[in-house]
Amino acid sequence: MENIMNKNNRRTLPMVMALLVVVTVMCAVGSASDLRLGKESNPPGATYTAGETITYDLLVENTHLTHSAVVDIWDVFPDGSTQTLATGITLNPGDIVTYTTTYTTTMDDIPEACNSLHVEGEQGGVYVYLTLGTCNDVNPPPTPTPTPTYSTPPTDVPAQTPLGIVALIGLLGLIGAGMIIGRK
Repeated sequence: MENIMNKNNRRTLPMVMALLVVVTVMCAVGSASDLRLGKESNPPGATYTAGETITYDLLVENTHLTHSAVVDIWDVFPDGSTQTLATGITLNPGDIVTYTTTYTTTMDDIPEACNSLHVEGEQGGVYVYLTLGTCNDVNPPPTPTPTPTYSTPPTDVPAQTPLGIVALIGLLGLIGAGMIIGRK
């Protein structure tokens, strides 16, 4: 240390060293913002009907300049089930991993289905746990409209003569008979 210091920089060197210590400590500690999470349904913000499938696009990025992160990544679905996406994955600075998951909505998800991405592990000697959720509206399926049913007459029934034609024939018969009787 004596080789570095001289009369001109005796005041500035302790400040520079203090600054180096602070910067080193901040880098070693890291922060939750060193891992960035992204999650959205595809298409974003869509409304679903119970029975339809939601597709989720997921992203985890290590934004730290020097520290790698070793993490587990999983997705928790609206029904409480989970899907492990990665276990013990190493994300070096600048690494990005993406995943796609799907969930089929049910009547239990009405009025909304909420899904969450979870990341847990270690970065720069510090424990990290992050979660990011998204929700989509879920509606009940439409009530089906009953289809009208029509009955068809059996095919073995002989054709019937309409009553109006029978009455007309009978009337003509009476008129004809009256003409014959009236001639006598």
